[in-house]
Amino acid sequence: MPKCSPNSLLLLPPRATARGPRFQKRALLVGVAQYPVVPMVPPLPPLPGADRNPWLLAPELARRGFACELLLNEHATRDEIRRAIRTLVMQARAGDVCVLAFSGHGFSLVGAGEAESGDFLYPYDAQTAGPIRSDELLRWLLPNESRVSLYCVLDACHAGAIASRPLTRLLRWSRSWRGHRAEPDADTVLPDNTLNHVVLSACRDDERADYSSRTAGTFTQALVNVLAGQREAATRDVMLATAAECARRLGTSQHPLLRGPRSALDAEIFTSFRRPVAPVPAVFAAHRRLVGREPSEAFQT
Repeated sequence: MPKCSPNSLLLLPPRATARGPRFQKRALLVGVAQYPVVPMVPPLPPLPGADRNPWLLAPELARRGFACELLLNEHATRDEIRRAIRTLVMQARAGDVCVLAFSGHGFSLVGAGEAESGDFLYPYDAQTAGPIRSDELLRWLLPNESRVSLYCVLDACHAGAIASRPLTRLLRWSRSWRGHRAEPDADTVLPDNTLNHVVLSACRDDERADYSSRTAGTFTQALVNVLAGQREAATRDVMLATAAECARRLGTSQHPLLRGPRSALDAEIFTSFRRPVAPVPAVFAAHRRLVGREPSEAFQT
């Protein structure tokens, strides 16, 4: 049975009935709607509905066999998010499927140099502990085993930048970037030949994620509605339908994006999309050493 921190909630799914290999499926769902007021620091406005997104997504994941851990508001600190992510990916083995969903503030900054530039997600204590940089997030998500399928669902402003830049910067052996921006009535897929990472972003890098309903993010609500109506659909089809649903609600103010390796584009969403018998690339092990692997005992629960 998966373990979780006292600061999180653990939702166990009903017994899986699917045939075939019994791969583990785990999900970490983070939602931050309220940020604390810190003296002498510019406040982060509340984001009503961001803490509702995990509760909407968890049932759909549970139907697909996932055990879901939720981190909400004051429990979604930088250290706790890092701990939960590392536990999620370090426990995964070949063929397992992991999901990380983040709902909260996001920001993209273009400065004079690389030190001033960056793409960020804001945990609950971002004003004191600092935001989560996109390159940090990728390091946390890098699993011990290259044959783990990992899905990221980012319902935050500028999520397109958060999802794309670390993949092209850190994974040096990746092929050149290919693809195009998403349109509600066109292909939403931006293929990339990297690790088993699929990223579903709420919007482009120059757009804001919509939370105007104050009950949930428009992207997460649209995704959940599509998943509820398409129990067994390809990732590409789900994203096309989600983009169309966002367009119906908002017009053209928000354009969801899908990025991932070609092996995932036509696979059923939230499933293992690369054969677990595939050999581990030697370049993955080299990059694992380059990035730096933290002691595994640090993530035992």
